[in-house]
Amino acid sequence: MGEDTCQTGAMYLVSLGQLYLFNPVTGEREPIGEPAGFNYNAMGFNTNDGQLYAIVPSDGFDSEGTPVERGAVIRIDPETGETFRVGEIDSPTGTFGLIDAGVMEGDILYFKMREGPSSNTKLWTYDVTTNTTTELPNS
Repeated sequence: MGEDTCQTGAMYLVSLGQLYLFNPVTGEREPIGEPAGFNYNAMGFNTNDGQLYAIVPSDGFDSEGTPVERGAVIRIDPETGETFRVGEIDSPTGTFGLIDAGVMEGDILYFKMREGPSSNTKLWTYDVTTNTTTELPNS
């Protein structure tokens, strides 16, 4: 960890817990490692440490056997596909739905989340260094 491991000209995507390296030119996708055994979404690449981060909408266990639950934030090794629990979303109501639109700027993961029974989604951030969740105003 600590160096940029994202391959130039490629994209990472996840489907049913399986990380893929996607080539946007050819349309081909290559599986990386084994499926996680749980789903994750809102994935972004951290240019500071060369790792992927995502939010978990279901329960399971990471690559070290640590339990992950709905709302957990995980780190994904882009070379092996291994997953590691790093924290959790701090939701004021304790409930949330529809997590998507993951993108990172440095150590900050941006994502959209619907909180509680409302159908309104808002933009949130999660800082992977401080493990803090922040709702962005007027989002």
